[in-house]
Amino acid sequence: MSYDGRERGGADLREVGSPVEPDATAPDTTDTAGTDVDADTTAEVVANPVVDAGPYRSLTPYSEDDGDIFFGRTDLWRRLHVRAVPGGGLVTVVGPTGAGKTSLVHAGLIPEIRRSGLRRDGERVAATVATMTPGSAPMAALDAARVAADPSEDPHATACLLVVDQAEELFTLCDRSTRAEFLAALDRLAADRRFAVVIVLRADFYARAVAEPVLVGTLDDRAVVVRTMSDDELLAAVESPARTRGVSVEAGLGPQIIADLHAAESGAPDLVALGMTMDHLWRTRADDTLTLAAYRASDPLHSVVADTAERAWTRLAEADRRTARLVLLATVRVTAEGEVVAADVARTDLHTRLGRQRRLDTVIDHLVGANIVRVVDGRLRLTHDSLLTAWPRLADWAADRRAGAPIRTAVIADAVRWDAGGHPADELYDDVRLQSADHAVEPVDVLGAPAEAFLARSRERAALRRSRRRVLLGALVFVAVVSLVVAVTSVIHGDDTASQRDAARTDAALARIGATAASDPTASARLALQAFRAAPGDPRAESALLATQSTPLARPMSALPPSVAVATTGSVRSDRVALTSADGTVRITGTGPDAAVTATVDDATTARGPQSVALDAGATLLAAAGDAGAVRLWPVDAAGAITGAPVVLGDGPAPVESLTFAPNRPWLAAVDAAGAVRVIDVADPRRPVILSTLPGGSAARTAVFAPSTTPAAAPTLVVGSADRRVTAWDLSDPRSPVADDARLVLDNPVAAVAVAAGGDTLAAADAAGAVTLASLSTSGLTRVGPGLGRSGAVDPGVDDTVVGVSSLSFAPTGHRLAVTSADGSTRVWDVTHAGLPRVLTGDLRSESTTIAAARFTDSSTLVTTGSGVPHVWSLPAGLLDGGFGGVATPACSTAQAACATSFVDGPVQVWNAADPSAPLGGLVIDAPDHFDGAAMSPDGRWMMTVDAGHLAQLWDVSGPGAPLAVGAPVALGPQPVGTIRFSPTSSVLAMSLRGNTSVGVYGVDRRGLTPVADLDLGGAPAAAVAFSADAGQIALGGSTGVVRTRLTPSGTGQVSGRLTPGSPVTALGYVDGDVVVGDSTGGITRYRADTGGQVGPRTPLGRWAVTSIVALGTTTATASADGSVHRIGADGSVRRVGNLYGTADQGPARLTALGDDTVLVTGDGGAQQFWSLRTDDVAAQVCRATASEGC
Repeated sequence: MSYDGRERGGADLREVGSPVEPDATAPDTTDTAGTDVDADTTAEVVANPVVDAGPYRSLTPYSEDDGDIFFGRTDLWRRLHVRAVPGGGLVTVVGPTGAGKTSLVHAGLIPEIRRSGLRRDGERVAATVATMTPGSAPMAALDAARVAADPSEDPHATACLLVVDQAEELFTLCDRSTRAEFLAALDRLAADRRFAVVIVLRADFYARAVAEPVLVGTLDDRAVVVRTMSDDELLAAVESPARTRGVSVEAGLGPQIIADLHAAESGAPDLVALGMTMDHLWRTRADDTLTLAAYRASDPLHSVVADTAERAWTRLAEADRRTARLVLLATVRVTAEGEVVAADVARTDLHTRLGRQRRLDTVIDHLVGANIVRVVDGRLRLTHDSLLTAWPRLADWAADRRAGAPIRTAVIADAVRWDAGGHPADELYDDVRLQSADHAVEPVDVLGAPAEAFLARSRERAALRRSRRRVLLGALVFVAVVSLVVAVTSVIHGDDTASQRDAARTDAALARIGATAASDPTASARLALQAFRAAPGDPRAESALLATQSTPLARPMSALPPSVAVATTGSVRSDRVALTSADGTVRITGTGPDAAVTATVDDATTARGPQSVALDAGATLLAAAGDAGAVRLWPVDAAGAITGAPVVLGDGPAPVESLTFAPNRPWLAAVDAAGAVRVIDVADPRRPVILSTLPGGSAARTAVFAPSTTPAAAPTLVVGSADRRVTAWDLSDPRSPVADDARLVLDNPVAAVAVAAGGDTLAAADAAGAVTLASLSTSGLTRVGPGLGRSGAVDPGVDDTVVGVSSLSFAPTGHRLAVTSADGSTRVWDVTHAGLPRVLTGDLRSESTTIAAARFTDSSTLVTTGSGVPHVWSLPAGLLDGGFGGVATPACSTAQAACATSFVDGPVQVWNAADPSAPLGGLVIDAPDHFDGAAMSPDGRWMMTVDAGHLAQLWDVSGPGAPLAVGAPVALGPQPVGTIRFSPTSSVLAMSLRGNTSVGVYGVDRRGLTPVADLDLGGAPAAAVAFSADAGQIALGGSTGVVRTRLTPSGTGQVSGRLTPGSPVTALGYVDGDVVVGDSTGGITRYRADTGGQVGPRTPLGRWAVTSIVALGTTTATASADGSVHRIGADGSVRRVGNLYGTADQGPARLTALGDDTVLVTGDGGAQQFWSLRTDDVAAQVCRATASEGC
């Protein structure tokens, strides 16, 4: 058949060198985009016109017209060109589904033959080209192709290339005699010096092909195997098509995709997944670049086919889903050998079989628009065979069809015998056999008239056997159902146009979410909120909204002009800030969404040259300075209003560049451009007095007061200078400051300095962007740890970029540090342990403004200034500070609203989680060499810790005081401990022993631990442990599967039947009476806890190992080794909640549940955060943080 979509079984002839006129009747062949894939059992291209066809092909192959965008197979089609010789015999192209066979022939070989012809007797000869597929009548198709392709009918050509695509149809649609006749005719044609014949065959039909004598020779001597593409070929397939359209590909995108392809295990062929991914990136690109951030935000490669199909399914109403299921079943066929294959069906046949299905055409059009099926010449077919395996829903239906095939065959045989015997009543089916037949036979099945009559009579006979009461009850039920159907139908027949328009808007918003997630998280969050409101049941919309919890969000202070400087009071919660705009106006305002400007100072002198502004700790005094060297002071009342004219402290020698108030003294320090530092007494702001000017000509750049450890002591003034020094000045006698001898010397001139509220931690940034952390004590300044590295906030996607730092700000608690870089972004660090700093959350970044300065107003809120209006930023809710070390599983007590987090070689922290969005730090337990891990019991009474020496100690933490040790410590062996888990009843504890080769089970009571059992997996390490809800069963999982053991007061007993999911077990959980098993390839499988029977198909979550599984009521939450978190509904629906590490990073994560809608997630290096899984709560958070429209 022709590749451009003409009549099935026909042929298409085009002359070499002849202009090709567009065929107005042919379907559009550029409706989707992706990379090199073949149609396998589908030669037609989808007849779905689109507005913006891209250079990639997803579920459809590349066509002859796509030769300029077909990359990665040049060597292969050249080899095929050499072997395709007129009269040289059959040449076979063989490869697996989705390997790109059809694309190779149509977009590689055929364009080359049209350009240069075929080789015969060492010469090139002009050639025509014809293509066909066998179909169920291959001889008719061959005759049509032979006539149309006869080169004697063409004055310019002396040879012809005949391509027989999808040759596997000879085995799926033809009987043996028809197949033999066709192959013999094809063999004779291939011996004709006028014809070069190429057949395209799926590799899974190789065994059957070698049983055909005609095909043995070509498979032995003239086969071209479509192998897996090399990395270089894959890179060309990713990057080159976009470049032909003037679009660039971000460095690193291609290698990342290739790496993911190698690592992914998917039901879809690699090139199909790659094609769909590239198509998505092309269609949702924000500009002329395909970006790595957009790729990371898109569907994972391993599940892109399934995710795309499932989204189309979820957009259907429930009634339409029933119709869609029948339509899709009509495109599936079970062969005599029991194989499930794609098949096409006439649209008119569907109307005949499903005439009573409402909205049939609407459903078909929806499936076509979603690229799940295609319609060519009135016949429907799956767009690609890979849907049969890659889409779990369709795969399950196909498995049911395979299981029911013997029953359908038996029905036909029984009906033929019944019909031939004169329709005896005793051969009709009884209730049991009729129920089995009705389950196996669908309305789309064509069984023949005898079978349909046989089943109809069987149903009639079964109905007659029912009692009168049952008949009456059935009639009543029927009336109720009819009434319901009428009511539902009236709703379904709503305004389809409005629904489609809403869906289009939702899709547009979802496409932009991924494109803006890294560059402008606030814009991405607003789009996620819009998408959720427009389609609250859309899994992608819900996932996008939940994922906003991992990034900072901003609310613009739209009523204010762009500002160049910002000052806060530095108190624990500062609800008042001072802002200086470019015209020199200083404003005092609150930070709430409805806060008003309480004071405006329009003093032109501050507009000339560098501008500085400062507020004292009580927000009672405002200071500002400009290029004249003068410092102006304004008293501020309790309402934030200015109370009088400014007091001017005489002109200095140079413009003032920095102002800072002391926290516990009425002092102000002013640094000017000449490097002089003046300390000013402002106890009486109407009569300020210069106490001293620091001596030494140190060329100071910036200064900040460090609070003293006692209220009575004078603060220290820390000065950063152009000579690379950071010096602490003792102001015990402010008129005679004394410099401490212990100075910090940076690698470059000092650009910014900040001191934590406690006065014991200092941060200093140099002009090249390196940030140094130091302790400040009576003995001076001492460098602590490695610092924050070059820049603190590097350019996205570029490693080790040197970016200068423009501002530093500690949160009032001193545990968080905001570093603003010259690239216009701010990164927040957790510096609780200065020697082990870590990035706390994603960067503060916006496409609408570059950030020049950032100041904390409280621990979770910052105000930023820059090129645009000021913004108020909210850090993600539920963030926890102070963790470090390797990831370990957290534990929570819902009853006590308390949680414990622990880290390998790190501390144990206990949190008050009464409000998980703002948890309060409580108890911190540490040891000289830290801990291996810890766990808290669900009732909140017990805590188990394991120290670096692998000694386990039980603690009673139920009282208000310090933890009480209970019983003697337990030695767990010389290796690190992998598992510490309490049962849901809090009465049993499991801990790994002997390097995780066994698990010790202990009873827990006020006397301590009582050994119950020592369990193992037969020598394999136990990677996961879980208890049932009643602690009556424990499961151990590892590389050899899952073993379940009963726990009773009288002892233990192994439950028969090892659970073997097919991949090493990495996580376990009990959910709603089932055992949920997570595996190393990124999926979960449910099994009955009592029988071990599998419940439904495996649910893929990603390509990374599942690391944690917890029950949230009847739903499940999981964490994975890349940091991602998913929630799986009771119906099997999957929501991706987000990633602990944001959009730009990844790493291992573990989680636990707090109630039914909150999880605590921890990760490597100390990452830890509470996440809400309630979309309404997260929507409210986004509203508060962004002041989005409609909030």
